[in-house]
Amino acid sequence: MKKIAVYTNVRKDKDLSVTERVTSYLEKRCGVVTFTDLESFEEMCTDADALIVLGGDGTLLRAARKTCSKKLPVLGINLGKVGYLAEVDVDGIEESLDKLLHGNFAVEERFMIKAQVVREGVTVSEHIALNDLVISSGSFKKLVSTKLYVNGDFVGAYDADGVVIATPTGSTAYSLSAGGPITDSAMELMIVTPICPHALSTRPLVVPADKQITAVVGENRERTSILIADGQTGEKLGVGDKVIIEACDCKTRLIRLNGMSFYETLRKKISN
Repeated sequence: MKKIAVYTNVRKDKDLSVTERVTSYLEKRCGVVTFTDLESFEEMCTDADALIVLGGDGTLLRAARKTCSKKLPVLGINLGKVGYLAEVDVDGIEESLDKLLHGNFAVEERFMIKAQVVREGVTVSEHIALNDLVISSGSFKKLVSTKLYVNGDFVGAYDADGVVIATPTGSTAYSLSAGGPITDSAMELMIVTPICPHALSTRPLVVPADKQITAVVGENRERTSILIADGQTGEKLGVGDKVIIEACDCKTRLIRLNGMSFYETLRKKISN
């Protein structure tokens, strides 16, 4: 590795002590640049061989959406709670950086999804997600009605608090809490999980990655809903809006150092 970029969530590393620990170790061994604003990504990551992300899973999700089109491998250092996506804990920083610098790692590609919001035949916004896309009423006491189609075939109408469309990576996040299945992170598919549906027959649905999901927003009391990508960015939706969801052209590339399998990670970080 000749150059490594380091992105820090300053809310997780307020005094930048962990950032300083990482950069001081790297500066003796390779070129390093640091930044705390993802808007600086293009400038700071030019010619970088890897990006180190300091923060929690939310920080890594934000970075993933920025880096995927550049095919830049990402290493997460966990400064949050669970740190399901992050590979490194604070206690093992130096050992992990040494492995990275000497090429003792694997790169794991993660499937992503993208969405277009179409209003009266015009695309008004586009979004990508590593974990999930959620259509929600935006209110804890309002249902949202959604008609779901797969490749143009009508699947059904959901009256629920919302609908989660998750990737295999996101199958252990919001979708899991809503009753969706866990799928191996190496797979390429989409999981449709209704949130608290008002029908006994409404169940999660697994859709192949080569198919297109269309969700048509129906009436609710507020007459507005919201699309949220990875719990972070969103778009307000109106009655009749279409959300077209399909496989993203790019993938997140996660650096793996410890050789831990998906199932071992699942057991250690979720099951307990």
